[in-house]
Amino acid sequence: MIHRYRPSARWGMVTALVLSLLVLPLSAAAATDVNAAETEGSGQQQPSRFAVNGAMYVTPAGEPAPYINQDSRTMVPASFFAAAMGVPAAGIQWDSATKTATIRHDAHTLQLTQGRPYLLVNGDQVAIDTTIAIRDGRVFVPARFIAEGLGATVGWDAFSRIVHLSTDGPTLEPEAAREAIGDQADEVLQLISELDLDGLAAWVHPERGLRFSPYSYVDVADDIVLEDFELASNLNNPELREWGFYDGSGETILLDFRDYWTRFVFSHDFRQAPEVSYNEQLFGGNMINNAPIVYGGSIIVEYHFDGFEEQYAGMDWRSLRLVFQPYDGNWRLVGILNDEWTT
Repeated sequence: MIHRYRPSARWGMVTALVLSLLVLPLSAAAATDVNAAETEGSGQQQPSRFAVNGAMYVTPAGEPAPYINQDSRTMVPASFFAAAMGVPAAGIQWDSATKTATIRHDAHTLQLTQGRPYLLVNGDQVAIDTTIAIRDGRVFVPARFIAEGLGATVGWDAFSRIVHLSTDGPTLEPEAAREAIGDQADEVLQLISELDLDGLAAWVHPERGLRFSPYSYVDVADDIVLEDFELASNLNNPELREWGFYDGSGETILLDFRDYWTRFVFSHDFRQAPEVSYNEQLFGGNMINNAPIVYGGSIIVEYHFDGFEEQYAGMDWRSLRLVFQPYDGNWRLVGILNDEWTT
């Protein structure tokens, strides 16, 4: 059997990047890597990659892709980027006479006119550090300004060089998160302990699905995401899947669903965990925990054991994190993360 290998670059020197993994107001991140990402060693700038509400932004087939302009800014097609952020087609209009695109969504109205070094947000002029352009028949604008204008929050993942945008509002403080989620997380944990995947499916976000992350670092490009209706059918599926890479060895995690569940989901009875937190990390190893920026506006509930065997002096600690995001006035499950000591 052939295994793929990848160096465990997520730890060691990468820990120095932790300070970059903050969910910031977009204006605070504006002068940093949000504008453009430079490929290491190449000397050539590449457009930043984007994830919206935990899903990678993919340029629609046949449409122009983001590009770096003469001012070294990542320019995105306004209409398609707005649509990826949840703006319906009816909320995007084009005036060919004035060469102006108008985007309306919730309480936000943006007006983008070709050649201008500013845009209008709810009638107020907001200066930008380049000019709005038309390219391949589409209006292009710096990504951070359209995101800010639509009320998004942003986080920069320096390791993956991905800009994460969230339209789910600000992240709640720990006590507010505990009150908001109530007993719902414990109900989900009970279903997990029983391997009741039909019951669990009712809690899964119907649009974003459920992502499985074997460690604290959420890989939005490669982590497996299952939709609610796919859960139960996978329980007894013998197919081996690639779930990521084992930390340390870099060897592919090649397991069927049930074995993955036993190793990376319910490895211990987390219903008995002595510590539970809400939007507050209890403990961590060398690997980055980027969940707060991937899942902006979420509630992350952590069930934590300090350790199991005295001889390991706490090095065998373990955490299970359940990630909930808002949907239609309720909280829905979008992520299950394992965390443990990594080397």
